[in-house]
Amino acid sequence: MIYTGFAIGVPALVVFAAKMVEMFPPTQNAVIPGYLKNCVIPPGTPYMVWIGAVNILLFSASLVFALLTFRSLWRAHHHAQILTKSKSQSILLSNKITLLQDFD
Repeated sequence: MIYTGFAIGVPALVVFAAKMVEMFPPTQNAVIPGYLKNCVIPPGTPYMVWIGAVNILLFSASLVFALLTFRSLWRAHHHAQILTKSKSQSILLSNKITLLQDFD
């Protein structure tokens, strides 16, 4: 659910913010994406701010999410190995006890 919100929400938020800056510029020196001119962000500073920087931030956040997912999978794998090992040791011990009780 978090990943879906990230994948849909962040781009929607970026487009909404860019559209608001385009329609209601806060100052004369604001970096405007240029949606109303030709629907394509012109090269130069607006491109780097609205496309380059946003993509770098989204990639970085995706990388962090991927690393966190890998870490949780690694821990689950490690815990599963410990449980499997302890289960096999308890079964072996149970078999030994049963064998010893048969000799009594």
